[in-house]
Amino acid sequence: MISKTIIVEDEGPARRRLAKMVEAHPSLELITSLKSGQEAITQIPLHQPDLLLLDIQLKDKTAFDVLAHIQTSITSKIIFITAYDNYAIKAFEVEAIDYLLKPYDEVRFNTAISRVIKNNNPPLDATILNVLKKSLQGKNSKISIPEGNKTHLFLAKDIIYIQSDKYYVHVHTKAEKRLIRITLKRLEAILPKDFIRINKSVIINTQHISQIEYQKNSSRILLTNGGEFFSSMTYNKVLRLRVL
Repeated sequence: MISKTIIVEDEGPARRRLAKMVEAHPSLELITSLKSGQEAITQIPLHQPDLLLLDIQLKDKTAFDVLAHIQTSITSKIIFITAYDNYAIKAFEVEAIDYLLKPYDEVRFNTAISRVIKNNNPPLDATILNVLKKSLQGKNSKISIPEGNKTHLFLAKDIIYIQSDKYYVHVHTKAEKRLIRITLKRLEAILPKDFIRINKSVIINTQHISQIEYQKNSSRILLTNGGEFFSSMTYNKVLRLRVL
């Protein structure tokens, strides 16, 4: 059986690598490769794929944002692509939805395809989506930060704040400060909702805010580790909306 397939992956090298795997699989036909959530919302209902390979964390939206828009418009089987930890993976397994955990190889890809085709998985429903979303955003979940050929893992609750240093960031946790080569803008796109950017250089974990002094154009923020930061005018409104 040939399954019309759409890829949604915002990282160019990963998208091209995945496309090659799809094209090499005898049961799959690649319809298109998409690089953003907005493209996915527009193109998936138009093409009605049999199979959707969907990255969870896109630059402009999450997989859940995409599915919320198109859920009633498609009957596609879905394989999630994720860099998240076992909390999310257990949720996938309980609901018999397959996933590709980065970094994955062609053997794992083919296994996932065979499993989905063989099991004839039903489309996702709202209950399953809520389970996945909660497991990915839970306070005990891990955050995965890519750097070249390696991945840094942190417990979300342990990160206090993240500060940019040109093409690097310093991740400050309860126990350490770790330097990682990734831009703050790229990192902001993959962090869960508890993390908000307060100025050009800093992202904070709202779970570690001990006090906020709101001012007209900025706010003074005190963190549980004694750190003190000021929000810029650009981000002050967002801070008020997200923390209040």
